[in-house]
Amino acid sequence: MFELITAVAHVNLKQLRRNFEILTGRSGGVAMVKANAYGHGLLETARALSKSKQLTSFGVASLDEAVLLRAGGIKKPIWVFSRGTPMSKAAALLCKKQNLVPVLSTLEDLKIYLKYNHSGFFHLKINTGMNRLGLDESDWGPAKKLIADHGGRFQGLCTHFAQSGVSGSKLTRIQTANFKKAYEFFKNLKPYFMHASNTCAILDKNIAKELSFCNVVRPGIGMYGYAGTAGERMGIKPALVLKAKVIRTRTLKKGDRVGYDGTFHALNSQKQAVLGIGYGDAVLRSLSNQQIEVYDGKRRIKTRLLGRVSMDMISLSLKTKTGNWITLLGKNSKQGENLATAAGTITYELLTSISSLVPRIY
Repeated sequence: MFELITAVAHVNLKQLRRNFEILTGRSGGVAMVKANAYGHGLLETARALSKSKQLTSFGVASLDEAVLLRAGGIKKPIWVFSRGTPMSKAAALLCKKQNLVPVLSTLEDLKIYLKYNHSGFFHLKINTGMNRLGLDESDWGPAKKLIADHGGRFQGLCTHFAQSGVSGSKLTRIQTANFKKAYEFFKNLKPYFMHASNTCAILDKNIAKELSFCNVVRPGIGMYGYAGTAGERMGIKPALVLKAKVIRTRTLKKGDRVGYDGTFHALNSQKQAVLGIGYGDAVLRSLSNQQIEVYDGKRRIKTRLLGRVSMDMISLSLKTKTGNWITLLGKNSKQGENLATAAGTITYELLTSISSLVPRIY
């Protein structure tokens, strides 16, 4: 069957675990495995990271992801972030049954959770300036009273940065100060885990210094190999390599057009390679007619997509052989960053767009 496959993703679980351990250092680490572990495979990634001594818990976006992990045999703690809201009786009881820890973002969520799962662990999320989810400062007092009056196992306090990747960001300084203030307000309730740092914040020494009261970090994209130049120097590398097979080659004549609507027009005779991958797999349609960097074996090539990206095929300006495998993503972090820039997006979207129909080889 393998000879019929035209797109494949190779996932190096040892490198993924190494990335996680580099980023967590001596701290505890929340391995963010939401969105199918950023396209790497939810269960396979979780099983590999379960062996790490630095793992504090897994982080997921939704209860559905948490249930999949439990069904797959994952016993480690699981913290449920953004889609744990709005909380309901059914969700609170599910957390109790599956031993899940929700990150609560509203007073109403806290009330419902304490009512139906008063013995369960939970974290509070603080809105420090991103203005997405989290308790506003006006909610802190009522939340503290609810916890004091109704019990519950208040396990952690957290926030999320909006601009930690921008060095010296004023917004990050504001958020850090606000989180410190929240910590001081809630610390007599003795939350055990304090966490705020995503990949960029982990790598920023100034942010790390300001967050010295935190004891857990939350690596996301960096765990999968994308942590910029600083990450590369530390040994962080992409854990996933996306390849596509050349299914047809030809020589285009001057005047030939390629793909839907004929948007590419050959000005001279040139080589064409058709690859068995498209926007139904991972290659975004916005890459149509863009310049990209690929690898044919060890050969690094700057090339161009010819015409529109189709659902399951693309054409490249490339001299190669039918049957060769072309690396589109993952040879190094720069290749992924360049591909994302050409597509007008970020590496997160590229990775999470890799279809489940693309086989993962671990």
